[in-house]
Amino acid sequence: MRSATADFTDPWFVVALLSNVVTLLGTFQWFKGRLNNKNSAILRLEKERDVKEKELDDMESDRDAWKGHFNELKARMPDIALEKAEHEWGEGNHRLANHACQQWLQNEGSAISQILLMRARWAEEHASAHHRGLGACPRNTTGRA
Repeated sequence: MRSATADFTDPWFVVALLSNVVTLLGTFQWFKGRLNNKNSAILRLEKERDVKEKELDDMESDRDAWKGHFNELKARMPDIALEKAEHEWGEGNHRLANHACQQWLQNEGSAISQILLMRARWAEEHASAHHRGLGACPRNTTGRA
């Protein structure tokens, strides 16, 4: 019967011992590789998350900027100003109703004036051309009708 002590002189014992050591080292290397792969995957995913969070922050700031542009354009619409003025008037807030109209005219009055002036010039030119054909006005010397 064999004793419980290790017999390093027995070649089969040495082979079995080395086999166990190699198996343990191989298992350790395998776990270490799996752990490294998982760590690198975690790092890659964390980097991707950071990039996506930055993109999301940029998109949110863009959305907020577009929301501001939208609200600005919406405020410039005459229908919105009129709706606000009518609402305030209906609530008995005549001063706020007047302020809504005044504010819109202050912001858009210059452009509206230019548009109306162009329409007046067009009407003047077309009315004058009609009367010139009837002899009511002197002829245009530039050759335009």
